[in-house]
Amino acid sequence: MSRAIKSCVEGASFHYLNTPSIPSIHGAFICDEVDRRGFDGQLIADIAGRSKDELLLPGGLVAPTTFFDMVLAAMEVCSTGDFGINFGLSVETLPFRDALASGLSIRAALCAPNLHRAIERLTYFSSLESRIFVNNTQLVDGACRIQVVAPWIQENLVPELQRFYIDTYFSYFHQKIIAFLGGEPKDVELRFTHSRPRCADSYDMFGAKVHFGANENSYSITEEQMSAPNVKYNRSTSALVVRQCEDALVARQGNVQKTWKSKVLGVISSEAGRCYPTLAEVAKALNIGERTLARNLKQEKDGYQNIVDQHRFHIAKELLRDTPNKVETIAQELGFSDASNFRRAFKKWAGRPPLEYRQLFQ
Repeated sequence: MSRAIKSCVEGASFHYLNTPSIPSIHGAFICDEVDRRGFDGQLIADIAGRSKDELLLPGGLVAPTTFFDMVLAAMEVCSTGDFGINFGLSVETLPFRDALASGLSIRAALCAPNLHRAIERLTYFSSLESRIFVNNTQLVDGACRIQVVAPWIQENLVPELQRFYIDTYFSYFHQKIIAFLGGEPKDVELRFTHSRPRCADSYDMFGAKVHFGANENSYSITEEQMSAPNVKYNRSTSALVVRQCEDALVARQGNVQKTWKSKVLGVISSEAGRCYPTLAEVAKALNIGERTLARNLKQEKDGYQNIVDQHRFHIAKELLRDTPNKVETIAQELGFSDASNFRRAFKKWAGRPPLEYRQLFQ
């Protein structure tokens, strides 16, 4: 995967800018779920001013506010707090995701060498495409904990809709892990920031320990399962699909307003070496004042040094996974003064030393 495309990394905060219209088919799935629960799904379709059949027409769109109203109405009609779980099982994509995130990125994930790489690919392309969910992977007590960060949701949606989106994401995510492993994952543990809903039976689908009212939204799975090899892995096929994802993303980004973070990353990624420019140098390249750039990044809840560190982390992982380069060489390429500083920084980012991380992919 090219470094320019991989320059956005997990752990970053995205704001969903210029929220597009939502495919009306998602509204149709909501109506279907309402019907399955014994209520009249047409009542929900009426909110969009269409019949259920019209919602299924290709190319149909609904405004985000209309979609949100449909979700809230469905939750009220069904008197349930776990509506997102069932919605996630009904539809293979999340609202706002198009062919890139729902198709190519899933294919790229399923043909990855192991689950760890599959999740990296899936969450990377999906987060870039939707700019809603970003995953931060950490190692905790022998398990890999994938923390879901959704700043746009938390800042812009009422609690009921926050719960809907998080539940939908986890049910979708869980299905993809099952598809990769060819069966239910073992010893899964989930944490939700929302309180236990009135009807929590749907959460049994995870076959896992589920904690409500936690301080994070996260999905934990054992390291052993994360590093298990994909028996169907084919290096050529995998590289081809990832390349297709990159091309689709480049085409997509040409029509999407870029954040200041993405503009900064564009300047950083264009550097031939890893001698990172200063904030002043980046501002000059972007034809903007240094203070103005810093202020714009702050409004996106980010900072220049944080962006550089995240970029370094992402490139470091790529070099450790895909090259035989020594740690000292990688440290030099990433602009560290010595290898010990790089080792210290990488352990802080990944939860383990560089060589131990590399062993996961050998």
